Amino acid sequence: MAKGLVLEGGGAKGSYQLGLFRALQETHPDIDLVVGTSMGALTGAFIVQGNTDVLADIWQKFSFEGGRELMLSLDEAKKTPDIIRIAKTARAALNMDMAPLKELIHRHVDEEKIRASKMDYGLVVYNLSEGKTEYLYLEDIPEGKLHQYILASCAYPIFPPVRIDGKLYVDGGVGNNLPYEMVLAKGMEPVILRTNPPKKGEKLPKEALVLGPARPVADTMHFDADLAPYRMQQGYRHGRRIIMGYDGLDYTFYPISEKEAFRRLSELFFARTEDFRYLAEVKGSGERGIVENLWPSLAADLGLSEDYSYKALFIGLMEARGNMLHLPKDPFYTVEGFLKALDEKSHVHPRVVSTLDRVLYLLFCGKRLAIE
Repeated sequence: MAKGLVLEGGGAKGSYQLGLFRALQETHPDIDLVVGTSMGALTGAFIVQGNTDVLADIWQKFSFEGGRELMLSLDEAKKTPDIIRIAKTARAALNMDMAPLKELIHRHVDEEKIRASKMDYGLVVYNLSEGKTEYLYLEDIPEGKLHQYILASCAYPIFPPVRIDGKLYVDGGVGNNLPYEMVLAKGMEPVILRTNPPKKGEKLPKEALVLGPARPVADTMHFDADLAPYRMQQGYRHGRRIIMGYDGLDYTFYPISEKEAFRRLSELFFARTEDFRYLAEVKGSGERGIVENLWPSLAADLGLSEDYSYKALFIGLMEARGNMLHLPKDPFYTVEGFLKALDEKSHVHPRVVSTLDRVLYLLFCGKRLAIE
């Protein structure tokens, strides 16, 4: 069955998505159509052109001045809106300029090459003038105007709308940030490259191959050339793991069953029930307090979804400790091998600054510590 590549929008997370694509490339997929929203539309253009190496180089040089400040201001305004925070957000938004992105598209997107490619192409824009989402395949975009439509698809709402033929357009993510329907409409099987973790209750096509993160990887507007290589490598590792059937987020583990994960968690926590009772915040059964209170709290600290699995929690705890101790990320680990690697660094004592740090120290070093 023919396959169509779907690229989720995600701003600065596009470098992570490019890493996913590199992992996918190793399987030599037969892609007939590439569609995307926002940054996914731009990445898709490079894929169809066949020069994602150029895009990788751009990511390592490209930054948006003020993007991080804007996202932090938006987060603050959402939590506790007041006139000062709203003013800070507005000021940060005024400092944003689409000129660098416009120049990037003009210099590096080759409309003739895209139209001549064997792969079809499509994108999503939101028509602000008419209040509707538009799903456009290459055949729907007038010749000579592809650059404008890609820019419009990337026009995050903090930027001015893009005017095309008298109509105003903004970021396609306003209407649909993950346009797999465009692939299904062509009778193709979706291959989805995500930039965001799954949302609760979200449903994707059962036949789709989905590559992406299990937890957030970056802020949408945090464009940082120095972080781009790490994000690309992170995406590559995540994609490779999913394709090859391995487990893990930051590290690669040979497959672990849900049953084994629960057994491992039980061994780690229930052997020290009294040590964890003061963190479980419940009277009565220590085990119940751990399962019902402490584990959900730890899952939230690890950035896991509310419906986390035991496997995700167990791996998340191991990886958090591994990151603290700077264990190498390239090897493929068994659970025993990873625990052994942690044990070999038990003499290393990173600073304890949170409840999660304290739990990790107790789990893998067997000692209680107060937060510093």
